[in-house]
Amino acid sequence: MSTPPEQMPPQSGQAPTVRQPKRWPLVQTYSSRNGTLLQDARLVNAYAERDPHTGDWVVEKRPGLAGYAYSSPGTIGLGIMGAALTSPAITTLAIETPGNCFSIIPGLASQLIGSVDGSYPYSFLRYDAGAMNTVVFQNETGAYYLANPLPGHTPMLSMTGTTITGFPSGPYAFGWAFLDGTLYIMDSQNNIWGSNINDMTTWNALNVIQAGSTPDKAIALTSHLTYVIAFKQNSTNIFYDAGNATGSPLASVQGALIPYGCEEGTTVQEIDGNCLWLAAGPENVPQVAQLSNLSFSIVSTPPVDRFLLQYSGNHIPALPNSNYWRSSVLKMGGHRFYLLTSLAANVTLAYDIDYKLWHVWQDAQGNMFPLVSAASPSFSGPTVVLGQQIHALNGLYYQVLPDYLQSVDAISGSGGFNFTNAAPTVDIYTPSYDGGTRRRKQLNFMFFNASKYPGSTLKSRFNEDDYDSTQWSNFRTIDLSLKTPILPSNGSFRRRAYHFQHRCPTPFRLSSIDLQMDLGTL
Repeated sequence: MSTPPEQMPPQSGQAPTVRQPKRWPLVQTYSSRNGTLLQDARLVNAYAERDPHTGDWVVEKRPGLAGYAYSSPGTIGLGIMGAALTSPAITTLAIETPGNCFSIIPGLASQLIGSVDGSYPYSFLRYDAGAMNTVVFQNETGAYYLANPLPGHTPMLSMTGTTITGFPSGPYAFGWAFLDGTLYIMDSQNNIWGSNINDMTTWNALNVIQAGSTPDKAIALTSHLTYVIAFKQNSTNIFYDAGNATGSPLASVQGALIPYGCEEGTTVQEIDGNCLWLAAGPENVPQVAQLSNLSFSIVSTPPVDRFLLQYSGNHIPALPNSNYWRSSVLKMGGHRFYLLTSLAANVTLAYDIDYKLWHVWQDAQGNMFPLVSAASPSFSGPTVVLGQQIHALNGLYYQVLPDYLQSVDAISGSGGFNFTNAAPTVDIYTPSYDGGTRRRKQLNFMFFNASKYPGSTLKSRFNEDDYDSTQWSNFRTIDLSLKTPILPSNGSFRRRAYHFQHRCPTPFRLSSIDLQMDLGTL
């Protein structure tokens, strides 16, 4: 049997802990034991990645939010997407309460281009099949399209108007699907209707198939790879293009029924062939699910599930329009995030798809992260990711930038685009650490390996009583601009958790915390 390192005799006159310095563990996925954000290890306004050379976890500050454009103060965002229409030139399309449809202009007030139903959130789809250069969008009660104007047409038209033949009436499930030239929409009776091939202006009454494997309510529709996915309350149906000569081209994928439904259509997101959503089963227990290459999995952890359960639609008083959740996806800096926001809790959970870690993201004022719907760079510009606010505070649209370019958030003033910058607070609550032994540890020095910027500081405090909120020590400050940031005289402990806090308008990257720590004998 090998001897533990701490029990080996010293070599060259050095204690084992001096020969092999320890590092304080920084990263653990969101791990609250009671469904709140007040206990246990977590990262707030940050994310983690592995150092490819050392294998250690590195903590990065989340992207910043720059002011991009504004509309009317006090509005609530209902959806945004990159449109890239050329006549008229509309780069980004956004909808707000009470049903105003805007064209977003960088750095200026948004331009009102029409009115739509303002009761529910919207889903969007870029439609370029055939000769149409179009964006379609819909919510529960209305469906619309915005096209490069044809002679005699206004820019924005209702799908149920005279320019569209045979379009089904609502109410509708959330979302569109597009497969092999056909545009699909699902009504509240589980009927999936399809357009003519490469012609969204004509809908045949026979081009319909029912997602009727189970008798539950229609929630959402989306495309996934070469499939059409129909989300219902307690189940999910999968369809493929069977090339039927009559009726709907779609047919059900045999044996592919998923016994999980969808809590709310606004939680469905697709990114790089991964479909994520807030799933709900017959027991009405919400969990976050992922579909990748038709492989279904639950990606939420027990702590996340406990949080979701507290704020699902079955366990809280009804919100306006029964809209409890918003979601968006963000791809930046080699990471892909699924952002799930609870309006009831005023909290955003960020899931790192590649590292399979959950984190908490907030705005600079401690509210939910305002990126509740997003327009990707595909049509908003080569490097611009736009986000839309949801709370009735500022009417701002945000440009999402990596922290090394924009390390602060835009906070709107009372006069439209007159915003100020505020640094979001990064909070690192570490796992409770005992060094693998109950023996007391004497922590003489902590050495912080972090990005060095003038004015960048880090606050540190600890807790030796299982994260008890009343037992945190006082904060001490570390100057991260120094060549070797050090925190001396950290006392002794058996088990300890740390809280590190960064709130500066600078980038932040914490690579490791090296320890000069000695083991006691008791």
